[in-house]
Amino acid sequence: MARKAGLASAKIDLVAAWRDAGIYSARERAALAWTEALTLMSQRHVPDSLYEDVQATFTHQETVFLTSAIGAINAWNRIAGALQFAPPVPVL
Repeated sequence: MARKAGLASAKIDLVAAWRDAGIYSARERAALAWTEALTLMSQRHVPDSLYEDVQATFTHQETVFLTSAIGAINAWNRIAGALQFAPPVPVL
């Protein structure tokens, strides 16, 4: 979907290494850091400094939308994992 939407292939391909890739904007890095922190919050505390960074980068409404999207995607992933859903194999 990201490729169809025109997102640069490098940004899609390097998202797992986003901290080291050097190709993401400050806004993208803030969103990725927030996503990672919320996804892993059962393992470690989300630092107040990260929340402050997100607030400085995004409006309140954008922060709410971003946080809601992260929560929804995490829920879908947990449901899919628990029920052993597999993505469809693309037909080439």
